[in-house]
Amino acid sequence: VGNEQAITALIQLLKDTQDAFTRWRVGNSLENIAVGNEQAITALIQLLNDTQDESTRWSVADSLGNIAVGNEQTITALIQLLKNTQDESTRRNVAYSLGNIAVGNEQVITALIQLLKDTQDESTRRSVAYSLGKIAVGNEQTITALIQLLKDTQDESTHWRVVILGKIAVGNEQAITTLIQLLKDESTRWIVADSLEKIAVGNEQAITALIQLLKDTQDEHIRQKVAESLGKIAVGNEQAITALIQLFKDTQDESTRRSVADNLGKILKTENNYLMTVSALNKYLINEVYENNPDLCKNCFKILWHSAKNLTYPQFYQAWHATPTYHPEMADYQPSTDTNTLNQLEQQYTDIYTQLKQLQPTTTTYPIPLNAANLEGKTAEKAIAKGILIKIYGEIYPKQKAKTIEDIFDLENELQDMRKKLNTDKIALIFCHINPHPELIKFCQQLQNDWLKIALITDTPIASPLSGFPPQQDNLLGVVQTWLEELG
Repeated sequence: VGNEQAITALIQLLKDTQDAFTRWRVGNSLENIAVGNEQAITALIQLLNDTQDESTRWSVADSLGNIAVGNEQTITALIQLLKNTQDESTRRNVAYSLGNIAVGNEQVITALIQLLKDTQDESTRRSVAYSLGKIAVGNEQTITALIQLLKDTQDESTHWRVVILGKIAVGNEQAITTLIQLLKDESTRWIVADSLEKIAVGNEQAITALIQLLKDTQDEHIRQKVAESLGKIAVGNEQAITALIQLFKDTQDESTRRSVADNLGKILKTENNYLMTVSALNKYLINEVYENNPDLCKNCFKILWHSAKNLTYPQFYQAWHATPTYHPEMADYQPSTDTNTLNQLEQQYTDIYTQLKQLQPTTTTYPIPLNAANLEGKTAEKAIAKGILIKIYGEIYPKQKAKTIEDIFDLENELQDMRKKLNTDKIALIFCHINPHPELIKFCQQLQNDWLKIALITDTPIASPLSGFPPQQDNLLGVVQTWLEELG
């Protein structure tokens, strides 16, 4: 790679040979060893200008697309070739190469748009659109041209045009409106919903259209996709929340119900969002529902637990016992009167920390449960270390004031002393009542060692070497106790 002698020899061979296959082999070799090399680029451009052989043209264009990123000479030569050739294979390769080397170049964008209009070859159009998707993000001319193509053609080729719009037309009202029209076509609904989730975040028109599709379609795959799309573009939108709750109730498909549960969790944002959800779904947490449809009951619990974590207990209690009035479609929902289920949810909502305090030391490990709410928002190392030590002192030495520490090393020294006083091989810190932010997770990863183990009670996925347990885990206390036993 980069060997000047080898590059010079290949360039000379390129000039001397008339054999198309040899030229292709030379170009392929230059791709591997001459990236950015001006001599190689100039030689390939010269060959491009001199030859009339189409197979040579497209192979040279392909090579330039790999070694001449941003090179103006190359861009000019390829644009010229695009105008001169009528060969569709050459056009496709030139378009592909320009997509690699000419990001944001207005001349290239204009030339590709013109080719998009001129050619009748569907493969060429697809290659051109693919390249425009890479180099023309947000470009109004490109968006307009693709929209026009969508209007002119209604066949299987619609799909790739929708995909490209989903890459380049973020927030573009014209593109969003055009895609919404395509939701009427069953063959394009899935791919249109996928593109709308990329370009129509918060767009009321798109949200309303997807909600309508959710009501109209009986296709479970489409329902799942629409739920996923609403989960990305309809955060806080009460109409979307209402529609997803209605689907959650109506569908008999377990995959759809799981998708709705997951995506409801993503769009619930405001206090009223959580209140309306608790009020609407609590009727499904009863023994009769669990016996007949355990999947419905479990997914319902998942949503309600997520809502409970974002409400104060009085708010949660009031919503549980309130009759929902926020939307006529939800008028059939009545609050649950199953006191056992309510008590179970209340206990999990309020008593995780209390449950963890019942953990028993093993022969090797001493557990220290920590109500880590005081660490919320703390991102500096010193603040995290100090906050953890204060909580640990509250558990182990409640009458003593925590020592002043500066960093993670001071905290480790304090825990080492504590380990000796507790006469234990290992200490296990179990954090609860916090959504761990990246800084806290990184801190815990650095803190954990052979004798100090850390677990977090959270819905956030926790990577090794730390351990994580979801707060709604069945028999949470028993599961964590088993984890302690397995630490050895």
